[in-house]
Amino acid sequence: MRRPTLFRSRSKVAVLTASIAAIGLAVPATGAGATSLTYSTKPLIEFVSSGVPGNPFWGAVETGAEQAAKDQKVSFEYLAPQSSSDQIIEEEQLLKAAISRHPAGIAVNDQFPAALDPLVKQAVKAGVAIDIVNAGLSSWKADGAIDFIGQDDYNGGLAAGVAMAKAGVKVGACTYDPVEAGPAQRCIGFATAMKAAGRKEMNIDLNQQELTDPSYVASGLEAFLKANPSVDGLVVIGTVFYDPAELALKALNLQSKVKIGTFDTSTETLQAVEQGKLLFCIDQQPYLQGYYAVLALAQDVRYGLLPGSVLATGPNLITKANAAQVLKYNALGVRGA
Repeated sequence: MRRPTLFRSRSKVAVLTASIAAIGLAVPATGAGATSLTYSTKPLIEFVSSGVPGNPFWGAVETGAEQAAKDQKVSFEYLAPQSSSDQIIEEEQLLKAAISRHPAGIAVNDQFPAALDPLVKQAVKAGVAIDIVNAGLSSWKADGAIDFIGQDDYNGGLAAGVAMAKAGVKVGACTYDPVEAGPAQRCIGFATAMKAAGRKEMNIDLNQQELTDPSYVASGLEAFLKANPSVDGLVVIGTVFYDPAELALKALNLQSKVKIGTFDTSTETLQAVEQGKLLFCIDQQPYLQGYYAVLALAQDVRYGLLPGSVLATGPNLITKANAAQVLKYNALGVRGA
């Protein structure tokens, strides 16, 4: 695995100078006139995402990554599947294509570890710096990545469960996607918090068809709520499922009974929180995930500088008390479209 060597001994300054030149840096002047390093090359960094176009969360990730690429003066390419129905296959193909271009670094959203982990290890073996973003907390070290940037989804679920219990919910349901690792951990954390508070919890299993069709999600949630009339709290897997959840509650006239919370944020969900229609959003700051990913790779490639631990960007609880403050900056695209 390629890593620029760092030397600390004064006797090895000349070796350090040669090493810096070898990775494409102009050696800075010493003394009072030295202000910054200047780059003689622009290393290529790629970002391989699982987020399809139009998803507000991944729009914020891409915005952050692009800004970091400008700030760090690197060549940059953002790659994402075009369809939710073929997400796994498409992301696998995109990662293979990125590796074939021999970039200096790749940021990978490791949402589908069975398909992606072997490719990540292959890239590391070939000398590509890899950081894992958003999903892949449990496997990033074993894969040989330089870091993990994102949220511990289990802790996100804990925060959702605590908020639901605090709001008086007695039976909470968590939308569950068995294909993706993150949502499963969220529901496990949610269940843990609800049980600790002496409340009950249930899972709503969402299959891939439901994930790509909002009307199907709405009808599925409606059927679940009909079959489980004791449910008075619902946590949905992401912002795109807030509207279907609202439709399901409206169809059953349950708006005043069932409280809703979401993972992640969008302008719509933040406004709903501010207006009291939505109990909370669990925010993992997607803009920072994109920004930190490119920043970490650029610093590793150029200087061999590595994060000391996991870079946690969440979970952060957004409620009616702080929603307005978050909305103030959301117009910049840093929380979700």
